[in-house]
Amino acid sequence: MFALESELAKLPAKPGVYLMKDKTGRIIYVGKARALKNRVRQYFQKGSSLSPKTRAMVEHIFSFETITTDNELEALILECNLIKKHRPRYNIMLRDDKTYPYIKVTLGEDFPRVLFTRTVEKDAARYFGPYPSAGAVRETLDMLAGIFPVRSCARNLPGESGKTRPCLRKHLDLCAAPCTGTISVESYGQLVRDLVRFLEGRQHQVIKGLTAEMNRASKALEFEKAGQIRDKILLLNKILEKQKVISPRLKDCDAVVIACGTEDCIAQVYTIRDGYLTGRESHVLEGVAGPEEETASGTQELAGPGADAARSGEAALMASFLERYYEPAAQIPPKLLVSVLPEGLDILEAWLSGKHGATVRIRLPARGYEQELIRMLTDNAKQDMSRREQEEGGRQRKKREALARLADWMGLKEIPGLIEAFDISNTGREDAAASLVVFEDGKPSPRRYRLYKIKTVEGQDDYAGMREVLTRRYGGIVHEGLPAKTPILPDLILVDGGLAHANTASSVLAGLGLAIPAVGMVKDEDHKTRGLAIQGTVIPVGGDPELMLLISEIQEEAHRFALKYSRKLRSKRQVHSILDDIPGIAATRRTALLREFGSIRKMSQASLEQLTKVVGKTAAKAVYERLHINRPGPP
Repeated sequence: MFALESELAKLPAKPGVYLMKDKTGRIIYVGKARALKNRVRQYFQKGSSLSPKTRAMVEHIFSFETITTDNELEALILECNLIKKHRPRYNIMLRDDKTYPYIKVTLGEDFPRVLFTRTVEKDAARYFGPYPSAGAVRETLDMLAGIFPVRSCARNLPGESGKTRPCLRKHLDLCAAPCTGTISVESYGQLVRDLVRFLEGRQHQVIKGLTAEMNRASKALEFEKAGQIRDKILLLNKILEKQKVISPRLKDCDAVVIACGTEDCIAQVYTIRDGYLTGRESHVLEGVAGPEEETASGTQELAGPGADAARSGEAALMASFLERYYEPAAQIPPKLLVSVLPEGLDILEAWLSGKHGATVRIRLPARGYEQELIRMLTDNAKQDMSRREQEEGGRQRKKREALARLADWMGLKEIPGLIEAFDISNTGREDAAASLVVFEDGKPSPRRYRLYKIKTVEGQDDYAGMREVLTRRYGGIVHEGLPAKTPILPDLILVDGGLAHANTASSVLAGLGLAIPAVGMVKDEDHKTRGLAIQGTVIPVGGDPELMLLISEIQEEAHRFALKYSRKLRSKRQVHSILDDIPGIAATRRTALLREFGSIRKMSQASLEQLTKVVGKTAAKAVYERLHINRPGPP
């Protein structure tokens, strides 16, 4: 049994990291501290001024453990690594369920490639990102291919140069086709250098260089070449029309501002390169508004009333956001302008400088143009926060009203604030899977989602699969007993399907002794929500647009989540079947390849050298030749 007071008394007054755990032993928060003894105690002191999100976290803390470090910088690095590994529920996370997408330029090769990747390795390549979505990366790559035709294939060059015909991308002018041997390493290298400058945000330098090259071609009477370069310049200028001139004096920096509302805050990062605003990202930090949040230094004086408390909370929040935002960043500018100085400023600057490889300074402008810029961006963030709260308030009010009408229809005593929804996905006889999605007060709660691989059912049997999943989900709760603090059980259970699915769910719950209403979400011929299967009858919801919109959102989210997992299972099975046919690839090497590349497609894009790092030279050659069976193998 974890004795809280006894463990608090044992805490050392040293820097380190603390891990908060719930009743199941799952890590729900990772923090750092200059003095562990002071920091951890503050969570449990009566009268502590905590943010709503932190108060909710404290209610779920069952135990904690600490790891001491030699200094605060070590604590910051360890905290970042542990957050990346465990993805705790209550830490500020800028992405929910996937790693960050990057653009990778393989500069260590004679003919570098430009690739989509989610893994940043310590190699000779340059990485750009992270980007807000995979779609944003692919859109950028498609755009770049028409301007900088750098290859993206897995061919082993220059070893295969001149031994194969060019692919379709050459004929579409999307690749310079070094595989044909018609472009020199020097000319191809200039393409790559221009591409890198563009990704660094130095588009004006690229245009200047291309303009000089166009003029040289024109003077040499190479008018076709000059025309091609002119078209590239026109396309680049069209892209630059969207960029706003900030100030040539600013050069390279990021401007980071935070604005807080009633419960949530918004953090915005403006990217400025060569004096031009080249991008903006906006992140909503839910439930963190309030006077307290973890800090970069790990210490937090309990703030007093009024503006000082708010300022202290924003300073701590700024520190936490900067850590999360720049931890995966492939590029960090030499200067950050901020709307409030983060706590633990010296430690943050040292950490960022170590990642950047040169000095990084964080500044709160006190005068001049930079101060005016930060004031303007902060005002803009406050307006965005205000609009969001108004829009979110209207949406939530409509959702609550729709849930109230649903409660009336079902004869429920209270509005169903916690809803759990299930969907079974059968994309093949061996890949049946189920999803559990959770909605609280009409809003999705992705961190509480669960996935289930159907284990006991052969073939496609939705009803048997539903019985298995519901028993696994709620059977353990019944046997273990409900915890004293928070009700785990939902107010309402929704299942994808009609009356038969709802009856199946109701029978399982009755067998477990649970009096939770189960309702089926019925679709029409076009797979759109048309009604709810309640108590032996289907009630149309088309006459209640808000309720139909909410049920459709829940149904589509459950379906999306289940289908994604089912496809992942099928993909893994297909990968196993292909690798099973390759001599020398046993279980250990197969697992290593899957862990490194994740799919056959990514494996086929890897070079021989990349494969060799994972499974050795002989096995790598066998894998390479099997995945490139229609092309000559590597030399």
